[in-house]
Formats: sequence, C-alpha cells, structure tokens
Amino acid sequence: MSGRTQPWPVVWACGAAAALLTGCVTIPDRGRPREGPTSEEVQSRVFAVTGQPLSPETDLPEAHLTLSQALEVALAENPALEEFEANRAAAQAELIAALIHPNPQAEFGAGWSRSRDPLGETAREYSVALSQPLEWPSQRRTRRIAALAGLDVAEHDAGELRVRLRADVTKAFWGVLFEERVLVRAEENASIAGTLCGLIARRVEAGEAAEVEHVRARVESLRAARLVQAQRRQLAAARAVLNALCGGALPRDFALAGDLPRGLPPADGPQAIALALAHHPRLDRLMALRAQREAEVARERAVRLPQLTPGVFFDREDDAQTAGATVAVEIPLWDRNQGGIAAAEAALRQTEAELAQARVEVERDVRTALERYESALDQVAAFESGLRADAARVLKIEQFLFEQGEADLLQMLDARRTAQETESEFLQALYDLAVARAELEQAIGIGGEQP
Repeated sequence: MSGRTQPWPVVWACGAAAALLTGCVTIPDRGRPREGPTSEEVQSRVFAVTGQPLSPETDLPEAHLTLSQALEVALAENPALEEFEANRAAAQAELIAALIHPNPQAEFGAGWSRSRDPLGETAREYSVALSQPLEWPSQRRTRRIAALAGLDVAEHDAGELRVRLRADVTKAFWGVLFEERVLVRAEENASIAGTLCGLIARRVEAGEAAEVEHVRARVESLRAARLVQAQRRQLAAARAVLNALCGGALPRDFALAGDLPRGLPPADGPQAIALALAHHPRLDRLMALRAQREAEVARERAVRLPQLTPGVFFDREDDAQTAGATVAVEIPLWDRNQGGIAAAEAALRQTEAELAQARVEVERDVRTALERYESALDQVAAFESGLRADAARVLKIEQFLFEQGEADLLQMLDARRTAQETESEFLQALYDLAVARAELEQAIGIGGEQP
C-alpha cells in the first residue's frame, strides 16, 4: 500500500490497543481448596460422644488460658506460618505474571539519502514500525490454569502446617498441665515426708524408735525435696515449649485452664480412616499439585503452537510514503518443545506416585494412632477400675498400723512409695491418653482448615 495519505491513525490505534492489553490485568478469583467437614464435625463423626471436650472451659478464671485460646494464639503468632504466607504471595505473583500480555515492540529508523543524479540532492528519510506478539487462547488458558493450581498448592501447604501445629500445641498444652500436676504431687509428698521425719525424730528422742529409722526418714525427705526441684525444672521446660509454639506471645506468668482429659470416648476406626483419606490436607495438597502438573503438561503442549506477531509500519522516503501491515509467523521446524513436554510429563508421573504412596501412609498412620489411642484408654480404665483405690487403701492401713506401733517404718514407706508410684503412673496414663488423642486427630488431618 502506498500513497500520500497519513497512516498515523492506524499506527496509534495499534499502539493504544497493545498498551491496553499489556497494562490491564484482571486477576480472577482463585479456585478455593476442596471443601470438607470442619474439625468439630470430624470429631463428632469419629468419636462416640458428640462434642466431647478435651478440657473443661467453664467456670474458670478469665486470666487462665484454655486449649482453644492457646491454639488461636499459635495460629496467629507462630513464625512458621509466615513462610507459607510468603509462598502464597509467590504463587499470587506467578498468577499475575501468567496473565500479563507480551509487550509490543516499536522500531524507529532515520537517516539521510543522496540521489545519484548530477545535482546530488539530499533528503531525510525515516521509518516507524510497531508489532505486538499474540498468544493462542489455549496458551493463555493453560498458563492461567497452572498458576491458579499453584495457589491451591500453597494453600494446602499451609493446611498441613496448621494440622501439625495444632497437634504440637495440644500436646504441649497437656504437657504443661501434666508437669504441673506432677509437681503438686511431688510437693505434697515432700511435705508428708518432712512431717514423717519430724515424727520419727520425736519418737527417737522418746526412746520409742531406733536412730536408724530417723536416718531412713531423713533420706526419704531429702529424696522427696530433690524430686520437687527436678520437677520444677521439668515444668519450666514444658512451659518454654508451649510459649515457643505460640510465637513467644504468652505472658511470662501464664496459667492454664482445665485438667488432663478423662472419660474420653472410643474412636470409630472405619470413619476415621474414611475421613482421613477423603480430606487429609496432605492428600489435598498432592491432589492440587497433580492438577497443577496436569495443567503444566497442557501448557507445555500449547507452547508448540507457532507464535504470531502482527504489526504495522510507515516509511517516508525521498519521493514516496509507504504504510502497511505485517505478520510474522514462527516456524516450529526444529524446536517443538519436546524437552519441556517430557519434563512436565515426568513431573506429573512423580506426583501421581507420591499421591499413591501418601494414601498408604495416611491410612497406616491413622491405624497406628487408633491402636495407641485404644491402648491408652485401656490403661486409664485399668487404673480407674480399682488399682488406685487398692494402693490408697493399703497405704492407709500401713499408716494406721505404724501409728499404733504394730508395723515398722520400712513397711509403711514401702506402702507409701507404692501409692505414690501408682498415682504417678495414673497421671502418666492420663497424659498418654491426651497425647494419643492429639496424634489421632493429627493423623486424621483435623485442624487444617483456615481459621
């Protein structure tokens, strides 16, 4: 096309359209992760008693921290969650990059020309060209789908962390309560041992007991005092663990509400396995990753399509002006993205293998946690069925006989030590039950939803 007409409206219209395509990017609503039952719904379906609380939270001082409050603090303050927020932001950035159109390209040229006639006249010449690479709809669509799938993967990454954090905070919470209860019993035992030592000392002075009994009582009292000091250190360590999981946000003198859980219901094993296989965040993440890999395979295959680059140009020469349009077409003769397609397909097969393995591991973890939970229930039931009462009754009888002078100190100390060990083992059984419950909920995947 040639002539004296001005082609600038054509050039500027093409440039404006290219700028609009390049600068205006609308981010669509990203796909949400697969919706599943809430933590409360899963608990009510797995455990026989609906809404069975792990910790009584009524009629307690407001200054005391409940388990649910500790979980809220941890989910808000734990620094590990910042990493997943950064991953989510990176996935969001990848989506923005996937939606941006290629930039247009402008070419400008200018120069002087001299004619070959005898007069040798000179003239200015210049040229302007504008081109805009275009993508096939399938290329943009597959790139957008892959970026959206990356957002889902990032969200499920955070879900896995929330499940682990919930279990860790729960176990640390029960750990602090357990150490507190053990410390209380250690202090009570130390007080009793001190009182007994004083009683034996008075008997020795009155000639009613041998000096060796006083020595034994003093040794027992010193042993009880050392246990108190050791238990205080154990409690301080447990409090530090809980505070660290809460991001150091707990006050220095925080106090916990509730007690170690008792009367927990049995678990419905088949329901627990079914819910874990259907809604565990680890499986959800791998399924989202598989969807992303499938989209990446489609994206790499779409790259094989030749790229089109339409454009317009304007040339002004000494004796003519020329305006026209061009179309550049890439010829996929040598490079048809064979390597990119093969790499994407290999990544997809790897993810499918990981998903199959994860299903096996999730079911194994749930079954193992169910066995530990049922075993912990049996241990607590054994203590509550009469073992504690028998040990306490024997101690009461031995104390009475000792006070009446019909039993020696060794018999009474042996009965007292047996009763103490029984109570310590009972507290340990209650703690083991609470931990087993938390590990079972972690194996099922409870707590992965966004709070």
